[in-house]
Amino acid sequence: MKTTFKLSLVALALVAGAAQAAAVTVSNLNKVYAYEGLTTTTGTAVNVQLGNNGTNAVQFALPTALTVGSLVRITFSVPFTTGADAPSHAAQIDVGAAGGAVLDLANSGSNFLVYRVGGADTAANEAVTINSAKFPTAEIAKAGGLKVTISSETAVGASVDSVSNAVLATVESARAFKVTTKLGGQIDVSNGRKSLVDSANLATTNTAAATVDAFGVTYNSVKGTITGDFSWVKDTSTSSGIQAATGLFTVGTCGAPTKVTATALEYACTGAQAPGLTVDLSKNTAAKPDEGVASTLLATKFVLNGTADFTNPLGLASNEVKVFDAADAGEWKLNGSNVLVPYMVYGTVGGKAYNQVIQLTNNSAVEGAIYVDITDGEGKSIAKNTKLTATAKANSVTNIATEIKALVAAAKYEGKVSIRVVAEIPSASTEVYAAYQDVATSERAIVVGLSTKAN
Repeated sequence: MKTTFKLSLVALALVAGAAQAAAVTVSNLNKVYAYEGLTTTTGTAVNVQLGNNGTNAVQFALPTALTVGSLVRITFSVPFTTGADAPSHAAQIDVGAAGGAVLDLANSGSNFLVYRVGGADTAANEAVTINSAKFPTAEIAKAGGLKVTISSETAVGASVDSVSNAVLATVESARAFKVTTKLGGQIDVSNGRKSLVDSANLATTNTAAATVDAFGVTYNSVKGTITGDFSWVKDTSTSSGIQAATGLFTVGTCGAPTKVTATALEYACTGAQAPGLTVDLSKNTAAKPDEGVASTLLATKFVLNGTADFTNPLGLASNEVKVFDAADAGEWKLNGSNVLVPYMVYGTVGGKAYNQVIQLTNNSAVEGAIYVDITDGEGKSIAKNTKLTATAKANSVTNIATEIKALVAAAKYEGKVSIRVVAEIPSASTEVYAAYQDVATSERAIVVGLSTKAN
């Protein structure tokens, strides 16, 4: 049996075309656009029109000669601008000597152009320039740059030459903002949680990025907040808000914060100043009106937010860029005990009533306060950082079950809960025993899986 394959002239042309395919050469690759400039522009500058505003037109060479009727397809990675600012694509492009080959616009879409060879055949390595393409700056910023795919084909659809995703531009920050050292430290339980041990201060830095080819900006300032627990700050004045003592807080190279609340510090830096935070607890003195108020420090995580202002020569409708967006700025931990009771039952469940036993043993010479967090079976908070009247006395056992039961009862909750016990005593010297008991049978279930760790 003999099988015969017959190839049509069109099929032969397709095979021949595939064998001779070459790479389209693209010039002006990998230009750098400033992210800040793209996101702070206004008016006509809300668009990137290739060949304008410091950008480069798309220039490419077609290695293989094309006959009249052949097609050139150009596809961009970002959609064209729409509406009143939509680009006006050239209806015809000269690619050879006067009176020679031209490219006639045959089709276009949201991000592509198709040109057909007319007038005469093109020569090998014929150069083409596209400078009508226009894109929204916000889209290029979001995409992180701009790429182009170019291909040529015969009138019957056979592939000739191509290039895929040639990088026309990348997007980089004109000025880089980063946290270089995070706040750190442990709140010392042996000193009544009024001081830190092993503390570190937060510092940030801004550095110029690589040279920007287009949409450059001038950095002016940065402002924002550092959030955390600042409820321990003593107020030095009867005026509204919190007036912290001079020198308690220093925000990087920017001086004192512009505003202090129980949950945040506000700052404003100008010029080349960089935000950060230095805390000098020795300045938190007993001044009126908080002369007798305790300055107990609480474990907290610090979060940095900041918006920088830039002068954009292409427009100033919105000249601010978020440069710190809920950035992790470190935390203060507690060098005391932190014990999780993962499961405890309260009230009547399944027809059974339960009692509870929870005891905290302090094997150290330090006496400290006890706080609890209680979470119900659905993850809802019953109590958060609630201080008990009982204290963890030195070298003794403290029953905390009664107070915890009252907190659960006040929430009118019955069922399973988890309990976190935080005590201002050394974690290595802390033990927690927890169990629940069936009232009718006196059968006791000891809770396992308790963990003790420094907070």
